[in-house]
Amino acid sequence: MRTQLAIGGMTCAGCARTVERALVALPGVASASVNFATRVAAIEFDPATQSLETITDAVHAAGYKIVGAGREAMEPEDSAQADVRAAFRRTLLAWVLTVPVMVVMILHMAGVPIPGYVWVETVFAVPVLAAAGAATFARGFRAAARLSPNMDTLIMLGSGAAFATAPLQMMGLPVASYAAVAAMIMAFHLTGRYIEAKARGRASRAIRELLELGAKTARVLRDGEQVEVSVKEVQP
Repeated sequence: MRTQLAIGGMTCAGCARTVERALVALPGVASASVNFATRVAAIEFDPATQSLETITDAVHAAGYKIVGAGREAMEPEDSAQADVRAAFRRTLLAWVLTVPVMVVMILHMAGVPIPGYVWVETVFAVPVLAAAGAATFARGFRAAARLSPNMDTLIMLGSGAAFATAPLQMMGLPVASYAAVAAMIMAFHLTGRYIEAKARGRASRAIRELLELGAKTARVLRDGEQVEVSVKEVQP
């Protein structure tokens, strides 16, 4: 039996590989292929030894969710648009706070005295990481806990390590503060996520428009007579 599932929560190709591994590991699953661009998993399994419920549970256990099912499974359009809006808000917040601290950092590097420089860096960087980057840290931590690190894990480690230099310097340790760099890492990362979400939304709309051009009904032979049925009822 073959089926398709629209997977929600994936943020990189590593996420797609994680879902694939979780599905292929199930008994009775002959093959599983996850397309990160369309967020769709194509699965072939033996219904005698495996069920959709167990497959769904495996996806959830891997840290992701099912947002659609069937041969034309796709991420719902309203969900894709919501992702774009959320990505834009996070990106806007990140840059509103990162640009000022970037200016302060450049002035500091140029030798301009900045009173309380480390505190200024920290005050601006904290909301960038804790608010705008909260979802990135949450996904990165969950992926690391499952021993399946992804891009969010990398950003979490990079920005977290850079930010940690600020409190270390405040404690008197001989280290330079890179809290501003932590904010920049997160801001650029969120910008990439926003661009990706917009591109994915356009691709999803184009695919839906192509599907709308396809045939809606088909003629099949039943008891020697031609009957017109929905293409969704046609079994290969």
